[in-house]
Amino acid sequence: MQSRWIVLVPIVALATGTVPAADQTFVETFDSGSANEGGWTFGGPSGSFPGSGGNPGAYLASGLLDTFAPMPRTTLVGSLFTGDFRKRGVSSIGLDLNTFQAGSTGGRPLTLMLIHDNQTPGNPNDDTAAYFLGPNIPGTGQGWVSYDFFVPSAETELPAGWLLLNMGNIDDPANHTWDEVIRDVDQVRYFYGDPTFFFIFQQWFLGLDNARITEAACEALAGAVPDGDEVPGTMLTIQKTPGTNLRLFWGASCQGCDTDYGVYEGSLGNYYDHSLNSCSSAGVAAKVVIPAAGSTYYLVVPSNGLNEGSYGRDSEGAERPPGGAVCFPQAFDPCS
Repeated sequence: MQSRWIVLVPIVALATGTVPAADQTFVETFDSGSANEGGWTFGGPSGSFPGSGGNPGAYLASGLLDTFAPMPRTTLVGSLFTGDFRKRGVSSIGLDLNTFQAGSTGGRPLTLMLIHDNQTPGNPNDDTAAYFLGPNIPGTGQGWVSYDFFVPSAETELPAGWLLLNMGNIDDPANHTWDEVIRDVDQVRYFYGDPTFFFIFQQWFLGLDNARITEAACEALAGAVPDGDEVPGTMLTIQKTPGTNLRLFWGASCQGCDTDYGVYEGSLGNYYDHSLNSCSSAGVAAKVVIPAAGSTYYLVVPSNGLNEGSYGRDSEGAERPPGGAVCFPQAFDPCS
């Protein structure tokens, strides 16, 4: 068994006859040897991946930890466990834990911490954590215990039960809001206890398995790039390069599953004659193009590998038509 995606289809029939979107859960089982999505670690010098004894199969073993509080955590920014949780529709995070040996575990909750590093990795002084205190950590000899935390990523204000923590000084107000943290989670961390309490040092031998994250499954519908109105973000901007080319850049699509962008070019004064310039920007929200002769305009259209999205709206709110030749069939939700 290897790290895997599981699609969870709700067995629910709505009165309207529509079917709610499925969720998908990624599970890091550690069973594929070198795989460790997220770069999970306990932080000790002798972590290992035994091939058996997990829940089931392979797992992450801590080795000897001499610490006041273990903190299993991700170390790879840009993994499936980090990023814009709201855009991805993240709804829960969990893992399985085992305490093989410890001095005292009684009364310590397992705390989930979602950490925003303020674009200064390696400097915790300006970091903010949104955290939630869960059930108690496993007792010695209790075996594998599963933990799953609900993450209300759609909320824009601090949800009930969640707290904010200034990682540079826990006595000072948090540097960032819930909204800022949830839209840019740079690390997932679990803390053995309340992170605002102090604990004595002791020695631990621990195990971690089945690190998981659940998010909205990608739909077939593509989205739209920012338009300065219904879709927020950086609108399409054009700059001249030192030569005769043009550099286009724009904000990301409002649909998290859109992975690429097509660029269409038309003649000013003859609107809606746009034709295909490029089907791909290599997944980057920028593209250098060689302009056609005369005065031109450009449209950027996101795509998800199946369909392309909106070409934007005109001044009266009507959708612009697709180009004469297209990268993908058009099927979109403009996210407005």
